[in-house]
Amino acid sequence: NDNRFSDIQVSNGVIRNSTRSGLWTNGEGEDVVNVSVENVKIHDIEVDSNVNSALNGDGVYVEGPLTLVNCEILRSEITGIQVDGAALTVDGCKIIASGGDGIYSRSGSLTVLDSFITESEDDGIDTSSTGVTIRNSTITANKEWGVQVDGLYRSHGAVFHENLVSDNKEGVVFGSLARDSAPVSVV
Repeated sequence: NDNRFSDIQVSNGVIRNSTRSGLWTNGEGEDVVNVSVENVKIHDIEVDSNVNSALNGDGVYVEGPLTLVNCEILRSEITGIQVDGAALTVDGCKIIASGGDGIYSRSGSLTVLDSFITESEDDGIDTSSTGVTIRNSTITANKEWGVQVDGLYRSHGAVFHENLVSDNKEGVVFGSLARDSAPVSVV
């Protein structure tokens, strides 16, 4: 148990030409810390064909609380950002030319603010996180859905305000809503 750090900040750098994952936040154990990354460019992340791992080819793999501010994630072979059971905030970031989804999140919470997500080979954002906020963002030119929000029943709902979603194969979908679904706010 290393308690020397309650928060970690990374700023003003480049992570490039990596195999497996450009940045990975680990959320295991009791000593999970908050990680903040600002003004970092992550690009050209490739799959390591010798490794069978969930965090293989993602620009960012998130298992612990992470805030990305003014970052660029370019040309990840699989997913720009993949979230597994953690809180992710993306603020003022560009996610461009991901080999899969721009952001893929199946649990945890997701907040996307003032960001630009484009040219993903799959969805711009694909999430069933418990609590989704997407504000003032542009999601464009993705090969499948611009935004796909699924599984909102019994969750914390979704806020989708003042976004531009254009030139995707499909626009925006809020799917799998049940009678006891949390509210969805779209402006």
